[in-house]
Amino acid sequence: MAGGADDERLFDDLAGLLAANGVSDFVFAPILLPTDEFFPDAWRGDLRSAEVMLRRLMAHARLSSLPFSLRLDTDPGWAEDESSEPPHRDAAAFFAGVNEFGTYLFGIRAAHLSEPMALAGILAHETAHAWRFRRDITQTHDATEERLTDLSSLFLGFGVLACGIAHRNDRALAQRGYLPLFSVATGLGLQLALRNEPNEWSRVKEQLPVDARAIVDEVRERWLPRRAELLDRLRLPPEAEWVKKAPPALPVRWEPKRAAAKDIVFRVNQPPVLPVAAALGGLGALVALANWVWWPVLIVALTPLALLIRRDVCSGCGSPLGQRTRCAGCGGDVVGRIKRRADHRRAESAWLAEEGNEQASAAKDIARSLLDDARKGTP
Repeated sequence: MAGGADDERLFDDLAGLLAANGVSDFVFAPILLPTDEFFPDAWRGDLRSAEVMLRRLMAHARLSSLPFSLRLDTDPGWAEDESSEPPHRDAAAFFAGVNEFGTYLFGIRAAHLSEPMALAGILAHETAHAWRFRRDITQTHDATEERLTDLSSLFLGFGVLACGIAHRNDRALAQRGYLPLFSVATGLGLQLALRNEPNEWSRVKEQLPVDARAIVDEVRERWLPRRAELLDRLRLPPEAEWVKKAPPALPVRWEPKRAAAKDIVFRVNQPPVLPVAAALGGLGALVALANWVWWPVLIVALTPLALLIRRDVCSGCGSPLGQRTRCAGCGGDVVGRIKRRADHRRAESAWLAEEGNEQASAAKDIARSLLDDARKGTP
C-alpha cells in the first residue's frame, strides 16, 4: 500500500479542511449511499433527473437556498452567458462559477445521463466545488483545487460516491490533482474510524467496490484502537467538545415546484407578431401615401407570406427559444412542444402528472450498477 509523503499530505490537507470548517459535518452528517434513503426520486435518464439528483446533493452540502442551473454542455446558452467560465471540454460535468444574478452554473454531458451510479459521484464532486466557492476557500492552482475538492467531497459525506468514480492510478488524472482510489478510500476509512459506528460501517461496506472496501476496512481497523492519536494527527479537539449541527433540511421525495409556470415551458411555433405587424404597417404607410386604393390589396397579398415566417417561442413568456433547452426570458426548462400558448397550463398539468407517475427509482439504478461492479471486482 501507498504511504509516506502521500499519507502526510492527506493528513495535512484533511486537518486544514477540518480547521477551516469545523468537525461537525465530518463526524455527524450522514454518509450518502446509493439507496432509496438518499436517492428516492424517479430516474428517467434525462436532464431533469440529473437536476433532481444535483438538488439533493446541494441540500446535503447545506446549499439548498442557492439558485442553480444545470445545462447540457452543448446548450447555446453557454456562449451567451459571458459571466460563466467556458465548459471543460473533456469533463463529464463541471461547475462553471456564479453568474451576475447569483445563480450557480453547472454543466453536464448528455452521454453520462445513462450512468446514474457514476453521475452521482461526478455531481457530488461538482457540488463540492460549489461548496468551496461558497465558503471562499478555493485555490488558484488547479491541481491543488481538484485534490482539495475530492477531500471536500469526503467532508460533505460523499465518500462512498467518490470511491465509485475514483481513478486507479491514472497518471494523467493524478497530474491534474484528482485523488486516486487509495487516497479517497483512506480518507473514508479515517472518517469511519473517527465516527466509530459499527452499524454505519456494515451499511457502508455493502455499497463499496471490492478494492475500495478492502482499503477502507484496513484503515478503519488500524486507527480505531488509536483514535486519540488520530485526533492529534488531525489537530481536532477532544470528542467531548464536538458540537453537532442541526441536520440539513431534505425533502422526503422531490416533487417539481408547481407554483411558478416558468419552471416548465414548451415550444410554440408561431409567427413573430410584432415584427411582422411593424413591417406591414411600414409598407402600408408607404403605399397609402402613394395611393389609398392599394392598401387593402397589400394586406391580402402579404398576410399569407408573413404567416410563413415562423419561429419557436416560449409558451410561458413568449421569448424566442432558438435551440435553447432553457428559456432566456423566464428561465423555464423546455420539456416539449405544443400548438398554442393558450394550451400551456393544460400541457403543464399533464406533464407534471406524468412526472409524478414515474415508478423507476434513481437509487435502484445506482445501487444495481454499484453492486454489479462489486461482484465483478472492478480493477
